[in-house]
Amino acid sequence: MGANLAFYAFLLRAAVRNLWRVPRRTAIVISTLAAAVACLILFSAFYSGVKARFRSNIIRSYYGHFHVVKKGFEENKSSRPFDYSITETDLLRKKIESGLPPMAMFGRRQEFFGLLSRGELTISAKGVSSDPAEEAKFLNVVKMVEGKHLADSDDNAIVLGEGLARQLGVKVGDPLTVLVSTSRGSLNARDLEVAGFFRTGVKEFDDLLYFVKNELAFDLLQIKGGSSVFVSFDTDDEMSIAPAFKALLAKDFPDLELKHWRDVLGEYFDNTIGWLDDIFLVVRVIIVAMALLGIINIFMINVFERIGEIATLRAIGTQKKEVIFMLLIEFVLQGVLGGLFGILVAQGLISSILRNGIEMPPPAGLSTVFVVMMQMNWGAALLIALIVTCVAAVAGLFPALRVNRIPLARALGANV
Repeated sequence: MGANLAFYAFLLRAAVRNLWRVPRRTAIVISTLAAAVACLILFSAFYSGVKARFRSNIIRSYYGHFHVVKKGFEENKSSRPFDYSITETDLLRKKIESGLPPMAMFGRRQEFFGLLSRGELTISAKGVSSDPAEEAKFLNVVKMVEGKHLADSDDNAIVLGEGLARQLGVKVGDPLTVLVSTSRGSLNARDLEVAGFFRTGVKEFDDLLYFVKNELAFDLLQIKGGSSVFVSFDTDDEMSIAPAFKALLAKDFPDLELKHWRDVLGEYFDNTIGWLDDIFLVVRVIIVAMALLGIINIFMINVFERIGEIATLRAIGTQKKEVIFMLLIEFVLQGVLGGLFGILVAQGLISSILRNGIEMPPPAGLSTVFVVMMQMNWGAALLIALIVTCVAAVAGLFPALRVNRIPLARALGANV
């Protein structure tokens, strides 16, 4: 037993020495493995950035983290949109501030449909009443492309999505008439002034939405409060707050319920992410397959250049399995070194050339460029390095077994 351990220790030392005996060959192998690792890590970082940016755009363009609504509102908002107004918002805010982490936004909202008229042109659009000063703290994806933000405008101001503004043909400062159906079923109208145009990047929003202040909307609609309260926190892990938030509502506001932004969106986000997962999985498989073929080719050349050396080991009594063991040690060591070097290369690129992200053209449904920030995931990077090391071991096993099947006499003359 001791003799076997000593011999395998000798094979380990021999494998380590072999790596440095021909540094050029070793450098080529390690560089090939490092390139494969770096490509996979960069691809994974890009994909993580795509998902994070997509999620952030949804949250910060319109939805926030959580919606507080009255029970039954979601089921009846189409038929009775004004029967679920939340009037105890001041008390709700105090309870959240005292019992939950710091908020980034607390704003009331009421959605309604109305007619926008300018001269002889009338267009149906979706109105949203808001607390603009509150929402400006968090919903920073909304960009004013012309004019003033609603928070900086007077009480009779209206801001339009840029697509909606184009349809109406209005300019900043133009008058615009809003006609709505009140909570009592009558009609109510108000002459407003266009304060500015916004862009969320979501074309559906920019072509349909307009914003007014809550006080104006409540007066127009003849209601006492909004149907939703939008709450966001200073964190990207809002789900860690959800249990405490639900417990607070159950204790102090039993008629209210909490809706996460994904609940409001339904299956849209999950279906989109699932679609992206499938696409990126196919690309990952292609990258791994190409890397595997390249690694096999490199190792094949490496091993066949050493036929005479391997035959000499066999001639002095080294068993085939021991030769294979030595070669596998070399492959694993090269895989480990290539993995570590690939991680360093990927991190260096993300921290330097790619630090400002990658600008992508607008995807379907969006109207602005999509800047993807590369996100280094160290856990995923180490897993990729481990996978490539295992691939290196498997890829090297094939040429090692093939060389060992060459007759000894012919192998000994390979380097003559």
